[in-house]
Amino acid sequence: MEFVAQETCGTDIRNTSLFESLARAYTRPLANLNFLAEALPGGASKVAHQMHIHFDFTCNVIVTAVQEAGPYRQAQVSAYDGHVYPLPDLEAGDAGCTDCWRRRNEPAALAYFQWQDHGQLAAGQRDIVADQLGAGEVNCGLSCSTFAVEEWWPAGGAAPTATRRLVGRGVHNGTLAANASEVARALTLDMLGPSYSGSTDLLVGLGECCVGVGCLEACREHDGELLLFAYGARDLSLRGFQVLPGSSVADAVATQLRLAVLPQYWSGDLTYGVSAWIGGQVQSFNVTVDEAGAVAFAKAAETPEGALDGVAPLLWAWESFQHGPLIPTVVA
Repeated sequence: MEFVAQETCGTDIRNTSLFESLARAYTRPLANLNFLAEALPGGASKVAHQMHIHFDFTCNVIVTAVQEAGPYRQAQVSAYDGHVYPLPDLEAGDAGCTDCWRRRNEPAALAYFQWQDHGQLAAGQRDIVADQLGAGEVNCGLSCSTFAVEEWWPAGGAAPTATRRLVGRGVHNGTLAANASEVARALTLDMLGPSYSGSTDLLVGLGECCVGVGCLEACREHDGELLLFAYGARDLSLRGFQVLPGSSVADAVATQLRLAVLPQYWSGDLTYGVSAWIGGQVQSFNVTVDEAGAVAFAKAAETPEGALDGVAPLLWAWESFQHGPLIPTVVA
């Protein structure tokens, strides 16, 4: 797995770096990310949680620096030698515009998806592109997009409407690849079950139960609670959701950590899984997809009540080839 860490001296942040950990065998630094960290507002203490990391399955790590306003800055880091390649910024639209779409201020609601075509490629085709620097490496070309949530600001309006959309933009060219209505009120986004075969096409995350226009009818009785959801990443249709009793949209740790995602090719029984931080407890769910594409979440494991009292998690993840209980590694 990859993670971002910062070197500090007192309150002074000296370096922000990307590291790679290989099945607990060893950890190595990949690249210095100071150039991305320096572009972020709010002070160095915010940086670690504003760096989103995704593997592109052509042996590169896509790092996105997210911020409340302005474009998201991106870079591609080679998993071989740590070489950093610039990528186009993800534009947010004019922050002061009306009668327009603006990216919603949900920094955790950002996901990466590979091997999709959205009409740009023939069915099943992968676009693997050799880089132009002559180093012999490749990237995912038109096959990968970054997804975020946008909301509609009416003409002359001082606040957005309840209308939202889920938008995919090309990682390497920034062009609009897909968009559709977003009804789960997404607070986080992640890709479920990445694989080299490109057989999985789900975006999962934590959403918000609410009342009023734009809210899911089936979870209005759970106003203020979180829900798990799954969208098809190719057609952006809502495939399934489940309310998380006892959760709260005010739980900043839950949305800051996002979901810990268990890819199918890492698990011993070929089952997808996700974990959520709910009220200081880790809850893990098996994720199944039926022949019609409908998604269901079934609780598989949870930590004992009180076992994590006093723990302030910084990050978590499933580790490569992890087996046993469906509980991810937590770093606090």
